[in-house]
Amino acid sequence: MPSTLPSRRKDRLRREVSAVKSKGMIVASAAALAGLLCAGSVQAQVQVSGTAALTSDYVWRGSSQSGGDPAAQVGAKVTVGAGWYASAWGSNVSFTPDSGARSEFDLVAGWSGALSPDWSLDANLTRYVYPGTGRALDWTELNVTTTWKQRAWLQVAHSNDALAGGRRGTYAQLGVRVPLNERVRLEAACHRHVDAGLGTARHRA
Repeated sequence: MPSTLPSRRKDRLRREVSAVKSKGMIVASAAALAGLLCAGSVQAQVQVSGTAALTSDYVWRGSSQSGGDPAAQVGAKVTVGAGWYASAWGSNVSFTPDSGARSEFDLVAGWSGALSPDWSLDANLTRYVYPGTGRALDWTELNVTTTWKQRAWLQVAHSNDALAGGRRGTYAQLGVRVPLNERVRLEAACHRHVDAGLGTARHRA
Protein backbone atom coordinates (compact mmCIF):
# COMPACT_ATOMS: atom_id res chain seq x y z
CA MET A 1 0.00 0.00 0.00
CA PRO A 2 2.65 2.58 0.86
CA SER A 3 4.27 1.95 -2.51
CA THR A 4 1.00 2.38 -4.51
CA LEU A 5 -0.24 5.61 -2.82
CA PRO A 6 2.39 7.86 -4.37
CA SER A 7 1.63 6.30 -7.74
CA ARG A 8 -2.10 7.06 -7.39
CA ARG A 9 -1.31 10.59 -6.31
CA LYS A 10 0.97 11.03 -9.31
CA ASP A 11 -1.76 9.75 -11.67
CA ARG A 12 -4.34 12.08 -10.15
CA LEU A 13 -1.89 14.99 -10.35
CA ARG A 14 -1.21 14.19 -14.00
CA ARG A 15 -4.97 14.14 -14.73
CA GLU A 16 -5.46 17.47 -12.93
CA VAL A 17 -2.57 19.06 -14.83
CA SER A 18 -3.93 17.68 -18.10
CA ALA A 19 -7.39 19.04 -17.29
CA VAL A 20 -5.96 22.45 -16.47
CA LYS A 21 -4.03 22.48 -19.77
CA SER A 22 -7.15 21.46 -21.69
CA LYS A 23 -9.18 24.22 -20.05
CA GLY A 24 -6.41 26.68 -20.81
CA MET A 25 -6.40 25.66 -24.46
CA ILE A 26 -10.18 25.97 -24.62
CA VAL A 27 -10.08 29.44 -23.06
CA ALA A 28 -7.26 30.52 -25.38
CA SER A 29 -9.07 29.13 -28.41
CA ALA A 30 -12.29 30.85 -27.37
CA ALA A 31 -10.44 34.13 -26.89
CA ALA A 32 -8.77 33.80 -30.29
CA LEU A 33 -12.10 32.96 -31.94
CA ALA A 34 -13.76 35.92 -30.25
CA GLY A 35 -10.96 38.16 -31.51
CA LEU A 36 -11.41 36.87 -35.05
CA LEU A 37 -15.17 37.34 -34.84
CA CYS A 38 -14.74 40.90 -33.58
CA ALA A 39 -12.26 41.68 -36.34
CA GLY A 40 -14.60 40.17 -38.89
CA SER A 41 -17.46 42.18 -37.47
CA VAL A 42 -15.50 45.42 -37.81
CA GLN A 43 -14.55 44.55 -41.37
CA ALA A 44 -18.14 43.63 -42.17
CA GLN A 45 -19.29 47.03 -40.94
CA VAL A 46 -17.06 48.86 -43.43
CA GLN A 47 -18.16 48.68 -47.06
CA VAL A 48 -16.38 50.31 -49.99
CA SER A 49 -17.95 50.78 -53.41
CA GLY A 50 -17.16 52.71 -56.56
CA THR A 51 -18.74 53.96 -59.77
CA ALA A 52 -17.50 54.94 -63.21
CA ALA A 53 -19.54 56.33 -66.09
CA LEU A 54 -19.24 58.03 -69.45
CA THR A 55 -22.31 60.14 -70.21
CA SER A 56 -23.32 62.09 -73.29
CA ASP A 57 -24.11 65.17 -71.16
CA TYR A 58 -23.68 65.95 -67.46
CA VAL A 59 -27.11 67.30 -66.48
CA TRP A 60 -27.68 68.44 -62.90
CA ARG A 61 -31.08 69.69 -61.77
CA GLY A 62 -32.18 70.28 -65.31
CA SER A 63 -29.10 72.20 -66.51
CA SER A 64 -26.07 70.95 -68.43
CA GLN A 65 -22.83 71.16 -66.46
CA SER A 66 -20.64 70.05 -69.37
CA GLY A 67 -21.84 72.44 -72.07
CA GLY A 68 -23.77 69.67 -73.78
CA ASP A 69 -20.58 67.65 -74.26
CA PRO A 70 -19.78 64.15 -72.96
CA ALA A 71 -18.50 63.79 -69.40
CA ALA A 72 -16.38 61.16 -67.66
CA GLN A 73 -17.41 60.57 -64.05
CA VAL A 74 -15.93 58.49 -61.22
CA GLY A 75 -16.87 58.09 -57.58
CA ALA A 76 -16.09 56.16 -54.40
CA LYS A 77 -18.15 55.59 -51.25
CA VAL A 78 -17.31 54.24 -47.80
CA THR A 79 -20.13 53.10 -45.49
CA VAL A 80 -19.39 52.55 -41.79
CA GLY A 81 -21.69 51.05 -39.18
CA ALA A 82 -25.42 51.63 -39.28
CA GLY A 83 -25.78 53.87 -42.30
CA TRP A 84 -23.02 56.47 -41.88
CA TYR A 85 -21.15 57.16 -45.09
CA ALA A 86 -18.69 59.42 -46.88
CA SER A 87 -18.20 59.70 -50.61
CA ALA A 88 -16.25 61.56 -53.27
CA TRP A 89 -17.40 61.99 -56.85
CA GLY A 90 -15.86 63.82 -59.79
CA SER A 91 -16.70 64.90 -63.33
CA ASN A 92 -15.39 67.19 -66.03
CA VAL A 93 -17.42 70.39 -66.47
CA SER A 94 -17.75 73.31 -68.85
CA PHE A 95 -19.79 76.41 -68.04
CA THR A 96 -21.07 79.35 -70.09
CA PRO A 97 -19.84 82.01 -69.57
CA ASP A 98 -16.48 80.37 -68.98
CA SER A 99 -15.63 80.36 -65.27
CA GLY A 100 -12.33 78.56 -65.71
CA ALA A 101 -13.70 75.40 -64.08
CA ARG A 102 -12.74 72.19 -65.85
CA SER A 103 -13.58 69.68 -63.13
CA GLU A 104 -16.01 69.28 -60.25
CA PHE A 105 -15.63 67.20 -57.10
CA ASP A 106 -18.51 66.51 -54.72
CA LEU A 107 -17.48 65.59 -51.17
CA VAL A 108 -20.35 64.12 -49.16
CA ALA A 109 -20.82 62.98 -45.55
CA GLY A 110 -24.13 61.76 -44.21
CA TRP A 111 -26.45 59.04 -42.94
CA SER A 112 -28.85 56.82 -44.84
CA GLY A 113 -31.18 54.18 -43.47
CA ALA A 114 -34.68 52.84 -42.94
CA LEU A 115 -37.08 54.69 -40.65
CA SER A 116 -39.76 52.00 -40.97
CA PRO A 117 -40.62 49.16 -43.38
CA ASP A 118 -42.03 51.74 -45.82
CA TRP A 119 -39.97 54.88 -45.21
CA SER A 120 -36.25 55.62 -45.56
CA LEU A 121 -34.15 58.75 -45.07
CA ASP A 122 -30.92 60.11 -46.50
CA ALA A 123 -29.43 63.24 -44.91
CA ASN A 124 -26.05 64.58 -45.95
CA LEU A 125 -23.81 67.61 -46.22
CA THR A 126 -22.32 68.13 -49.68
CA ARG A 127 -19.34 70.30 -50.56
CA TYR A 128 -19.05 71.22 -54.26
CA VAL A 129 -15.43 71.90 -55.20
CA TYR A 130 -14.10 73.36 -58.48
CA PRO A 131 -10.28 73.28 -58.31
CA GLY A 132 -7.99 75.58 -60.24
CA THR A 133 -10.56 78.25 -61.09
CA GLY A 134 -8.99 81.19 -59.30
CA ARG A 135 -12.52 82.17 -58.24
CA ALA A 136 -14.67 81.37 -55.22
CA LEU A 137 -16.91 78.78 -56.89
CA ASP A 138 -16.95 76.25 -54.03
CA TRP A 139 -20.10 76.02 -51.93
CA THR A 140 -21.86 73.76 -49.40
CA GLU A 141 -25.39 72.38 -49.28
CA LEU A 142 -27.50 70.40 -46.79
CA ASN A 143 -29.63 67.70 -48.43
CA VAL A 144 -32.48 65.63 -46.98
CA THR A 145 -34.34 63.01 -49.02
CA THR A 146 -37.19 60.84 -47.75
CA THR A 147 -38.40 57.86 -49.78
CA TRP A 148 -41.61 55.82 -49.58
CA LYS A 149 -41.46 52.15 -50.59
CA GLN A 150 -38.80 52.99 -53.20
CA ARG A 151 -41.71 54.34 -55.28
CA ALA A 152 -41.82 58.04 -54.39
CA TRP A 153 -39.38 60.54 -52.92
CA LEU A 154 -39.12 64.11 -51.70
CA GLN A 155 -35.80 65.93 -51.64
CA VAL A 156 -35.16 69.29 -49.99
CA ALA A 157 -31.76 71.00 -50.14
CA HIS A 158 -30.69 74.33 -48.66
CA SER A 159 -27.57 76.48 -48.82
CA ASN A 160 -26.67 79.87 -47.39
CA ASP A 161 -24.38 80.35 -50.40
CA ALA A 162 -26.33 78.67 -53.20
CA LEU A 163 -24.24 78.12 -56.32
CA ALA A 164 -21.53 80.24 -54.66
CA GLY A 165 -23.65 83.29 -55.39
CA GLY A 166 -23.62 84.73 -51.88
CA ARG A 167 -27.38 84.20 -51.47
CA ARG A 168 -29.54 81.68 -49.67
CA GLY A 169 -31.24 79.13 -51.90
CA THR A 170 -33.60 76.19 -51.44
CA TYR A 171 -34.18 73.35 -53.87
CA ALA A 172 -37.04 70.82 -53.75
CA GLN A 173 -37.79 67.78 -55.88
CA LEU A 174 -40.79 65.43 -55.86
CA GLY A 175 -40.50 62.20 -57.84
CA VAL A 176 -42.32 58.96 -58.61
CA ARG A 177 -40.82 55.65 -59.75
CA VAL A 178 -42.99 52.98 -61.43
CA PRO A 179 -41.43 49.57 -62.24
CA LEU A 180 -42.70 48.25 -65.57
CA ASN A 181 -40.89 44.91 -65.24
CA GLU A 182 -37.74 43.53 -63.61
CA ARG A 183 -35.43 45.54 -65.88
CA VAL A 184 -37.42 48.62 -66.93
CA ARG A 185 -38.90 51.36 -64.77
CA LEU A 186 -40.51 54.71 -65.42
CA GLU A 187 -39.52 57.80 -63.42
CA ALA A 188 -41.02 61.27 -63.37
CA ALA A 189 -40.02 64.24 -61.22
CA CYS A 190 -40.68 67.93 -60.84
CA HIS A 191 -38.39 70.32 -59.03
CA ARG A 192 -38.24 73.92 -57.93
CA HIS A 193 -35.41 76.23 -56.92
CA VAL A 194 -36.05 79.35 -54.86
CA ASP A 195 -33.36 82.02 -54.68
CA ALA A 196 -34.05 84.07 -51.56
CA GLY A 197 -31.66 86.82 -52.58
CA LEU A 198 -33.35 87.49 -55.91
CA GLY A 199 -36.84 86.46 -54.88
CA THR A 200 -37.13 84.23 -57.94
CA ALA A 201 -38.21 80.66 -58.46
CA ARG A 202 -37.43 78.20 -61.22
CA HIS A 203 -39.22 74.93 -61.75
CA ARG A 204 -39.14 72.07 -64.22
CA ALA A 205 -41.13 68.90 -64.78
